[in-house]
Order: sequence, then structure tokens, then C-alpha cells
Amino acid sequence: MRLALIDEETKLERELSEIGTVDPNDPGSFTPNVPEPSSGEEESASEATVLGDTMAVAEELKSALKDVVGALKRIEKGTYGNCKYCKEKIDDKRLLARPSSSSCIKCKKSFMNEV
Repeated sequence: MRLALIDEETKLERELSEIGTVDPNDPGSFTPNVPEPSSGEEESASEATVLGDTMAVAEELKSALKDVVGALKRIEKGTYGNCKYCKEKIDDKRLLARPSSSSCIKCKKSFMNEV
């Protein structure tokens, strides 16, 4: 699992770097690659839409990266594979499907119903 998580971390970092820049000293910060602004209103609206889409994708990638980094830290601590809520073992099938999972299915479903 560790190797799969490291591969995923590399992939996510690469995808983020293709659409912008993350400050290594502040992983929560992200500056998108922005093309030179155009002068027309129609083009400006299109650029704003692209920028919004880029920021949405960046947030998804950053969230996934945070989960992967968290899973790697849990491996180092020896807590990987245990639910962060109930402390029970997370089913192997769940970890194979989503190696960065930090909760068991039961707790995840319970949490999702509360939201």
C-alpha cells in the first residue's frame, strides 16, 4: 500500500504542478497558471470561467493529496488500516479500493448521514 500511496502522491503533485504552483513551505497555498488577460468582455468572461474551473480542480487535487499524505503518516505511526473514529480495522477491500481511507465503511456511512 505504501508504494501505491507514494505513486498516487507523485501523480497528484504532478497534476497540481501542471495547472499551477504550490508553495512547498505552505502546501495549502495554490497559485493557478493564468494566461495573459485579454481586452474583450467575452474573452474575459471565458477566462474567469476557466480560472474558476482550475481552482475547483486544484481544490479536489489538494484534498486528495492531503488524504494520501495522511495515509503515509499513518503508515509511519503504525496506525494505518485502523478507523480514525472507532479504531476498528478497515476492511482490506476498502483499502484496496481507496488506499488513503481513514475510516471504515460503517463510520463513513454514519458520518455521511449526519451531514
